[in-house]
Formats: sequence, C-alpha cells, structure tokens
Amino acid sequence: MSEPEIKGWCPGAHRPMMSGDGLVVRVRPFAAEISAQQTHELAELSVTYGNGFIDITNRANLQIRGVAQENYISLLERLTAAGLIDADETIETKRNIIITPFYKQNDLSHRLYQELVRRLPEFPSIPSKFGFAIDCGETCELQDSSADIRFETSSSGDILVRADGCETGVSVTEATAISTALELVQWFIAGKQNDIRRMAKHLQTFELPRKFTGSSPVTGSTMRQDGLLHVPLGQVSADDLRTLADIEGIKAIRITPWRALLTTDQAPAAHDLFPHTVGSPILDVSACAGQPFCPQASVETRNLATDLAGKWPGALHVSGCAKGCARPNATDVTLVGREGRFDLVRNGAPWDDTLYTNLSPTDLKTLDLD
Repeated sequence: MSEPEIKGWCPGAHRPMMSGDGLVVRVRPFAAEISAQQTHELAELSVTYGNGFIDITNRANLQIRGVAQENYISLLERLTAAGLIDADETIETKRNIIITPFYKQNDLSHRLYQELVRRLPEFPSIPSKFGFAIDCGETCELQDSSADIRFETSSSGDILVRADGCETGVSVTEATAISTALELVQWFIAGKQNDIRRMAKHLQTFELPRKFTGSSPVTGSTMRQDGLLHVPLGQVSADDLRTLADIEGIKAIRITPWRALLTTDQAPAAHDLFPHTVGSPILDVSACAGQPFCPQASVETRNLATDLAGKWPGALHVSGCAKGCARPNATDVTLVGREGRFDLVRNGAPWDDTLYTNLSPTDLKTLDLD
C-alpha cells in the first residue's frame, strides 16, 4: 500500500489545511458550546465561504470545508467577530480541549476548563495534535476520545490528572490541577523526540515520573445518550443548523466528540430534526471526506458508507487512505482506499494487515463476512 502524506498537524482557524475542495477551517467552540446566534452565523459562513455543510470532528470541533484562498481572511475576520475563535493565534492553537458536553455551568469540569484557558499563555508551544480532556463527572465520558492529558475523577472521588497511555494518574486539588498539567506538559516537551507528537507514543519510549502516577480513574463508565442529537457521518447542513437554532427554547448548542449535538434546553422538536437514535445502523459508520474532497483519497467514501450501513455486524469505518482520519483506531470492519479500490481489515485500524485486497464497491456490496 502506498503511504499517505501524514501532515503531523490538524487544521485550525489560523492555520487552515488545503484539501481537494479548498481550505479546511476548523473552529474550536469555547467550552464546546455555541449560542443560537453563533449557530446562525456559522451556518451563514458555511454557505457564503464553504460548501454549505459543517463537519463535526471526533474532538468536538467544527469544520468549514471548501473555502477559497481569496476568501479566507474575510472568513477569519467574521469568525473572530462572532466570538467563535480566539483572535490570538498562539492561544487558539493551544486551546485543543475537549470537555464533557454534560457539564453544568460553573461545575468542576467547567471551572477547570475556564482556568486552563486562562492559563494557556503559560504553557509552552505544543504540537497541534496535542490536547486535553476535561471529564470530571461521576463517570468518565471521554476515555475513548483523543487527548494527551486528562482531567478525570479518580476511583476515590478526587480530581485526577492522567497522562494518556498510562493507566494511573496523580490525585490533585482543584487549586493545583492546572499547574500539575503544566508540569506534565513541560516534562513531555523536555524529552520529546521530533517525530513524536502524542503523549501515549512518548510513553512507549520514556518512563513517566512516578509523581504523575498512582491513582486510577473511576471505572464502570458508560456512554450517556440522553439528549444527544445524532448526526450521521458527522456532517450537518447549514439549513439544519439554522432550523435547530430557531427551535423555541434553544439558547445554545453543545458539540460532542461522538458525531452528535446536545442542546442545553429541553426541546423535543430537535429530535424530529435529528431522528436517528441508538441502534440506527448509520450511527455505527465512520467515513472521512474521501474523493474528490481530500487529495490523499483515491476513493469516494460517504455514499458507499451509507450504502453499507448495517451490512455487517459491528462498526464500519470507510477510510479514503491509510491515515484513518475519521476513526484512528480499530473497528470491526475497516475499508481502506487504495488506487481507486479497497482493502478490507477485520478488527483493526486502516494501517493493519488486510483480509481482502483490491475490492470494488460492487464487490463490497455482495461480500459476505460471516
């Protein structure tokens, strides 16, 4: 298999990435929340400058695709004016934070988020993929979400700061939590090798100091589903976003890392707009942008993913290349684009050993994996 080009960084608002259909501009909502007014503005910007759709990433970010280079500065100015991004590029780049979408205003998770953002200027320059997860509820919701330093609840009920890739972390107080995370980042940067950008990979080579270990996160966590508005394949149209923001009673919308939205106010009509519920086959499917939108991909992905939803037991990942951007971990069935056709991986990631190679879409639609 030919190797895809690994950029080593994620697109941001101040550092967009060129794709097959134009620039990809990523928006990191503050505390994972956008107001109804901001939702309207984001929808308008997607239509005015992009392709009319907004992607929801597995880091609870939003992406506008298809932006022409000559329109980029105008888009950036409007995103800043709407309060959707930080005007300071350095801070915006560091603000790679996932917070549990079920937080309540001024609860522990929310306070830690606010304090981490306030102190980001103290943090050294870190790789753009390096991020934080704030997950201090009674259960841990974000254990499967991509992060390098995690704020969690320990098994004894304390605040836990844990390096991703290590099963245990260190118990801290609220007053010392951010300082501990800063110290952990400084340790990572001091020993980091040039090609290592993530904590878990770093720990494969370097032993974590004992002072950052010893306490386990709470166990038995289950994924909450209450109130989630599921977005198939993580892509929502500007029209649907506008309609959601206009539903009576909705003041704000939270972005989750599970290809779903969450409204901060009860609004039954929202579920009529996003009718998919747990168990819908399409919700077990992940797919990247694919051809012709990504220059790394040699295959179309989204239409095929929709056609194959529910065909085989378990989760399905259709990846345009071996990078696996939509789901960078093992899946029950993974299809990997290669020179216009597909390889198939069972119980693995796109870069793992294949079970079948050189399959056409027609082959896949008739393939029996039982």
